[in-house]
Amino acid sequence: MSFVKKSALEPKSYLGSSIFSKLKKFTLISLSILGGLFILLLVVTINSTPSFTPSSTSTSEEYTNQIEEVEPEPYLEKEQSEIAIPMSDEHENNRYFLLSHISQGNIESITYLRKGVEYDVYGKMEINCKKNKIRKASTEDRTSLDSLDIGNWYTPTPDWTDNDIVSFICN
Repeated sequence: MSFVKKSALEPKSYLGSSIFSKLKKFTLISLSILGGLFILLLVVTINSTPSFTPSSTSTSEEYTNQIEEVEPEPYLEKEQSEIAIPMSDEHENNRYFLLSHISQGNIESITYLRKGVEYDVYGKMEINCKKNKIRKASTEDRTSLDSLDIGNWYTPTPDWTDNDIVSFICN
């Protein structure tokens, strides 16, 4: 993480839990999973390589190495922790949850979930706390969240959920 400024590594506390410790735990789990997948791929590669002994080699024979692609088991996928975002409107309270938070310079990049009655909505937002500006996009399909265009910067409307999210992240 050499591209992140030192201030971005400072822990941010949300309702008694440190996002830094969650990020550290996520990083350790990710490294463990990657290490396990590397070892598994290495074992598969070694087992699929033909053994070469003087009696089994011939100049006319061709050997092909076959490497199986191994899909990770569903239980190895990363878990998302949900941190409740307090809302000023009682009807929206306990519906918004912070899924991720990354600080880069003056920009706070977050993903969040709004749990609705009929369907859930996933959103991503960039926040410039110093200028009180945001840009965001949302979708019902979590897998398409990364490909959404978050648009132009604007000032969040007071007493709206966007302003509650900004207050939670910036304070």
